[in-house]
Amino acid sequence: MLDRPTWAEAARYGAMYEADFARATLEEVGIPVLIPDREDGIWGPGAMGPVSRGGIRVMVPSDRLDEARERLAPVEEDPEV
Repeated sequence: MLDRPTWAEAARYGAMYEADFARATLEEVGIPVLIPDREDGIWGPGAMGPVSRGGIRVMVPSDRLDEARERLAPVEEDPEV
């Protein structure tokens, strides 16, 4: 029998393009991603606007959750620059 991963929410976004960017970021470093809440923006298919149902979840295997959240964390700018 195959062991299936337990999925955990790594992040939640208000627009599909943000979730797609997070997915690409994680997949680039080998972290599997599941986006169960795919939906069109409020302006219809193909629209990049906000979604209507409380956000789009980006899910990863629970054993990779900390790594995924670290990869998705905002980069702080150096105040010296």
